[in-house]
Amino acid sequence: MKINSTSALTSLLLLLLSCFPAFAQDNLPESAPPPTPTESAASAIPANSQSGGISGMRMFSAEINLGVFSPKGDLGQSGLFENAFSLGFNGGLTPPKLRQLQIDFGVDIAFEGLAGRRSIPVAPGLGVRINDTQTFPYAGARLYLTPRQNKVLVSVGGGGALGTYNEFISTGDNGPNLDCTVCESRWGTGGYAMGQIRYRFENGLGVGLTTKYYSIRTSGAGFSNVLGRRSSDQWLGVMFTFSFN
Repeated sequence: MKINSTSALTSLLLLLLSCFPAFAQDNLPESAPPPTPTESAASAIPANSQSGGISGMRMFSAEINLGVFSPKGDLGQSGLFENAFSLGFNGGLTPPKLRQLQIDFGVDIAFEGLAGRRSIPVAPGLGVRINDTQTFPYAGARLYLTPRQNKVLVSVGGGGALGTYNEFISTGDNGPNLDCTVCESRWGTGGYAMGQIRYRFENGLGVGLTTKYYSIRTSGAGFSNVLGRRSSDQWLGVMFTFSFN
């Protein structure tokens, strides 16, 4: 009886020892499969290349320009016009296969360019102010002289433009423009040239300086015969630029 008990205990120990290696192997952590060639190549790509970084460039861009335009040519010689505050908007389109080229379109507006204050008398010692604007819608192209991936961007360009001078009377922000029988206007066609230096931040926003020169052949009112019925008008603008890309 004692021999049978010892034999049974020995057999049980041998059975447990034979099962232990399989138990230990089942509880070992599973090893990760070797990476595939595609995954290895993807992990070798720098993170900034995958996210775009400063090298990323979008097809569309926009600019807001604030500055001053000075009259040149016949306008400057007439003495009728002076430096005028300007506001401009520019939209840019970059062709997919011509990264150094950008198609531009927009408008620049110079406010109160006529020297002196014009008004319409409505009572003794009382007059209504006449406002004036010089508007330049344009379309053209610019060439970047530095790589578009750079933070500092230098560009030059030019194209065609319209030039319109208009006088009007406004009753304020909430009132309509009134008819003005003595208000004058001129318009014509011509072109422009521009140059720009701009710094672009990581998020695509940028700041810079833009110079622009308009040459417009206008015709219209002669401004008390001081300015000819037709004239060669030039405006030189220097503007702070805020860009969005």
